[in-house]
Amino acid sequence: MIRNFTLNMIIMLSITGCVDKNVLDDVSIESGMGYDIIDRKIIGTAVVPNYLPDKSVKNVNYTGEATENHEIFVEMQRQSAAPLVTGSLEVVLFGEKMAQKGIIDIVDILQRDATIGERLYLGVVDGTANDILKQDLGISGTATHISNLIEHNIESYDLPKSNLHLFLYDFFQQGKDPYLPRIKKINPKKDYG
Repeated sequence: MIRNFTLNMIIMLSITGCVDKNVLDDVSIESGMGYDIIDRKIIGTAVVPNYLPDKSVKNVNYTGEATENHEIFVEMQRQSAAPLVTGSLEVVLFGEKMAQKGIIDIVDILQRDATIGERLYLGVVDGTANDILKQDLGISGTATHISNLIEHNIESYDLPKSNLHLFLYDFFQQGKDPYLPRIKKINPKKDYG
């Protein structure tokens, strides 16, 4: 009994040293991604929040252009001084033309990445995802603002519940279509009076 316990403890302690460790200050953690298609090329945009000493957030954007989905991330990695990681991805947006072409290949890549949670919100943008993600929205960062906007409308209003997990479940169900919320920019200075 004691021998088994000692052996198990030695094995557990030796296994804990095998995990890859990332120091938060040494990586760029993506909070949002966007995909567009322009002239047969896929444009990917990543949003990384940069937390400033005064507790405000400044968005840092990386853009990659390629003909294949998997090449976009490599292109964005070349632009970043620190490795880009997707462990805190909150929202992925697709431009209107990209959504018309089909997004299941990109969604499949997202679901196969073990660092991405299945509660990730997906959405379709009127226009391009790049235009939305390059704006400074909200005090907590653009991607967090959009994620909170979707979550608020799911909980409080009539937006059907949707995330990466539910989208894939609906996609592979016979006789059922997946649903994604549609996001568009509204002019806040418009006079309704």
